[in-house]
Amino acid sequence: MNTALEDTIYCEPDRIFCKIRKIMVGVDGSEGAARAVTVAFEIGELTKSKVYIVYIIPLPNIKHISVMSDVSEEELLKKYEINGKKILQGYEDAAKDFDIKVEIILDRGLASDVLIALSEKIEADLVVVGSHGGTGLKGSGMGSSTERVVLGASCPVFVVK
Repeated sequence: MNTALEDTIYCEPDRIFCKIRKIMVGVDGSEGAARAVTVAFEIGELTKSKVYIVYIIPLPNIKHISVMSDVSEEELLKKYEINGKKILQGYEDAAKDFDIKVEIILDRGLASDVLIALSEKIEADLVVVGSHGGTGLKGSGMGSSTERVVLGASCPVFVVK
């Protein structure tokens, strides 16, 4: 960032962006998540924050898909894990275009619950999520996971449309 600009910016106490040092962004491979990551990277660069990129293997979906198909839960879990690692690696590589530090996290469970718990564990100052994930209906205002994160997180949540 331009040092002349840094010298002219005044940060009043209790301003959200002035206090950000840890940003967490949830990803699932969707277009909405890609937009959310871009916003998280940009905010991270502006605020000199570390960005935690989180992919959550949706355990409830795995059980449901397994029951409805001939694929075992173990096989599905492995496929989700491979896909999650691939997505996280792609975002970690993309972060090199920004002046930020990143950490990737692969976890399992109900996405909203895990995002809320992780945001508290890492003491995130901001959570960034897409308005709709991979299974979201674009006509609705906000996806159900996003809504649960907005309502349950103890820090500010930035929803990217």
